[in-house]
Amino acid sequence: MEDLPKWALIQKRTFTAWVNSHLRERVLGVKDLFIDLSDGELLINLLEIISAREVARNYHKKPKMRAQKLENCSHAVKFVGRMIKIVGIGAEAIADGKGKLILGFVWCIILRWHIQKGGATSKADLLKWVQSKIPESNVQDFTDSWKNGKAICHLTDALERGTVDLKKVDSTDDPLANAILGEQTAERELDIPMILAPEDMVSPDIDELSVMTYISYFRDYDLDSQNRREKRRLPDPAKSLLTGPTSSEQFVPLSFLVTARNFASKDLDQGGHPFDGNVKSPQGAPVESKFVDNNNGTYSLSFIPLEIGKYSVNVSLSDKPLASSPLQCQISKSTISVDGPGLASASLFVPTHFFVHAPVLKQIGAFDKSQLICRVTSLSPEKALTLSTEDTEDGIAVKYTPEVVARHRIQIDYRNNPISDSPYLISVTNDGLIVNDGNGFPKGTQFLPYSFPLSTDPFLSQNIAISPSDIQITVNPTSPEIQNLEQPKVVIKADGKGKFKAEWIPLDRGSHDVSIKLKDVPLSQSPFSIQVDQSPIRVEGAGVEQGEVIVPSVFIIDASKLIATSPSLVERDQFQVSVTQAEDKKVLEHKIRQKKEGIYEVSYVGEKPGDHQVIVALKGRSVAQSPYRVPIGECKVTASGPGLENAEQFIVAPYSALI
Repeated sequence: MEDLPKWALIQKRTFTAWVNSHLRERVLGVKDLFIDLSDGELLINLLEIISAREVARNYHKKPKMRAQKLENCSHAVKFVGRMIKIVGIGAEAIADGKGKLILGFVWCIILRWHIQKGGATSKADLLKWVQSKIPESNVQDFTDSWKNGKAICHLTDALERGTVDLKKVDSTDDPLANAILGEQTAERELDIPMILAPEDMVSPDIDELSVMTYISYFRDYDLDSQNRREKRRLPDPAKSLLTGPTSSEQFVPLSFLVTARNFASKDLDQGGHPFDGNVKSPQGAPVESKFVDNNNGTYSLSFIPLEIGKYSVNVSLSDKPLASSPLQCQISKSTISVDGPGLASASLFVPTHFFVHAPVLKQIGAFDKSQLICRVTSLSPEKALTLSTEDTEDGIAVKYTPEVVARHRIQIDYRNNPISDSPYLISVTNDGLIVNDGNGFPKGTQFLPYSFPLSTDPFLSQNIAISPSDIQITVNPTSPEIQNLEQPKVVIKADGKGKFKAEWIPLDRGSHDVSIKLKDVPLSQSPFSIQVDQSPIRVEGAGVEQGEVIVPSVFIIDASKLIATSPSLVERDQFQVSVTQAEDKKVLEHKIRQKKEGIYEVSYVGEKPGDHQVIVALKGRSVAQSPYRVPIGECKVTASGPGLENAEQFIVAPYSALI
């Protein structure tokens, strides 16, 4: 960053304040003169304000690239260059933030549109005017003559007599105190902005151009004193402010404040001025609004946005728009929301409810319950239901009881506008039956008894009796391969008042659909899903792996893990075993014997080499990895010895066999 001498730092502060005093008209401003002017956009705004002319028809708003910034700066330099001679200052210097050159450029602007505006063409003219007003102060320049703070007090009092105690000032040897008194009085009584800090005025490094810029305000005041005094009492559309939110949501009451300010940007404290305000919808249509004179120099414009989109808030003074008008306010979708079981489904004769949440409106005390309209209507036959409401912390609860099994429409409007996803369409069914406490279904195991509870508590509360015969349950596997197999029936037993138990033995592994009806009407959640795991029955041994003809093949069926829970399922005669030769489809005989409780040995003898199919089933369902493909090979028995070569009658002929 460029190092600046102390006088230049004073000049930077003064010029920054001067620039901001004008940019304030468009609600703009700079923090760092060198950085914030470098893209040219604020410079163009400044020149348009002070010249009341268009600087460039098209310039870059919020420029990002250097080329765009240079083009903006070039527009500004060319505009000023047409009014006053500029030496050694180009667009590049401004875009690059060259401090001293930027100060020089701003001084050119001040000289042309501020100092020369009052008729002074040189420093000498301005000094001559000062000397004519306060000859007693012996002002000889715009530096040392002002350091004791007395000259500014004398000049202020010269323009408005009696505003400063000059005897006290002349007897006080405190430069800073004098400067503060003079400048603050000038700001209060003459509406002259304190663009030059009092401490900078009395600084040893006082800057001449800063003092000239500041003193020019006093010269202007003197030349236009009568008109200025009148203008001080009147609001100026270019200075008056329109403020308020730039974003909100549907239905939230909005209020915008108009602050009446005079030409010097000073707030007025009385009403009665010809301000007028209106609001336009996102489609440009007039919006109902209220404009109120607060009788203290401020005015309020309020309305309630009902649509989503950008609203335009317009305020004018004697048909002249305020500088900050129109103010755009983006309205988003209302955060009013609805939820609750009564918006999803309902059961016949069972009371249900839903909630309307309006936390934002509730928090600011703007929720108008009379503007909330809820309707629940059955569609066949069409009939409106009776509703009851109850206040909640952030809205209301709405209760209703379906009277027919039919589709229902739920309409929820606020200020005649649908809320959330309204209208809602729901089905009313006989779903007062609660299955498995609403917890879903755990996994089952093949061949093991499976049960789940049923409850009719919602009907009990309405004194509606339900019997086991009113409940119909069927369970079917989802796999197409086994859907046609006969399935065991589900037995329903009473298990207390309003309580029932459904019992069933799954014979097939895999996913099952559980269809439940109450009085021939399916439950809304039906069908449910149950996953059945494979039975723990194991089949193992050489007889399901490989074998040889003539030699017995043996394997084991291990159902011991089912003994404790279902002994009747694992008796020997409950298993179905078949062994088939693949070549000719001949079914071979087999034997089953119990080795110990739950464990059975199966044996068979292959007659021909080739593949055999071994099926092991229980209740008509294959178990373990059944069916098995078992290759049966040639018999590997060999014999040798003299008895197979030579023998005599009645003489023992020895031989041996090897398996």
